[in-house]
Amino acid sequence: MSTQVERCQICGKKQLRSKLVYKLMPFALPKGENQLLYSSYSSSFWTVDTSVEVGNVSMGLFASKYRPTVSAGGTSAEARGSYTLTSSGTFRSNVATDVSTMTDICFSVHVGPYHAQTVQELTVVLGLCDSAGANKTATRSWTFKGGKKLWFTLPVADIASPLSSSGIYVYGDVTISGANDWWFDGAQLQDSQKPSDFLPITAGAASVVAGNTWVWKTPIMCESHAHERLYKPSEVYGDFRVPEFVEIKSMIEGL
Repeated sequence: MSTQVERCQICGKKQLRSKLVYKLMPFALPKGENQLLYSSYSSSFWTVDTSVEVGNVSMGLFASKYRPTVSAGGTSAEARGSYTLTSSGTFRSNVATDVSTMTDICFSVHVGPYHAQTVQELTVVLGLCDSAGANKTATRSWTFKGGKKLWFTLPVADIASPLSSSGIYVYGDVTISGANDWWFDGAQLQDSQKPSDFLPITAGAASVVAGNTWVWKTPIMCESHAHERLYKPSEVYGDFRVPEFVEIKSMIEGL
């Protein structure tokens, strides 16, 4: 009989899931910007050319969300991973992003091979294209093994016709040998000369986060951090009040 483990989202330590707890606590988000409507694959924003689409089966960028399963009949499956494709191909945005008010565009994305295969080498080219995926302007290329964060910057003033800063499309050409699998995830577009340390996850709308923005989250914690003191949000109406500390050791404080 197998057991499942997961990482504490505070210290990163692996623990049995049965020993982890959720707890409400405040987090300060760092500064970050993502003008892409979807940071992960969605057919509403991303188009894949040539490659055969497999699904969310790669351990990929968010390994803590990835789940392998085995049915009662012994059939294995994978889910909640990064979007995976078979054979060389291109991923590109199919919704225009207006960057005319920016100074420099910085596009970044994580790309890698499927974790359970022998072939691990990829060649990736990133750049801009038009709405049909033509008129490509290749900006940077890499050849590497394993997953990697790739990015390029380009002054908005250097976007050449027939492409236009009023509506750009980003793309990635991925080359892998044979009918092997690869994934992409964590795409980000921002006004910067290098990627920020924080990736705002988007799912239908752009996101701009000012530095030190406080949000309430319920992270998964190990026993070492589950009894840290935290503020108690109460009040049915109005803003949170934080007049006292409360101890929460084994469960989420009732609201």
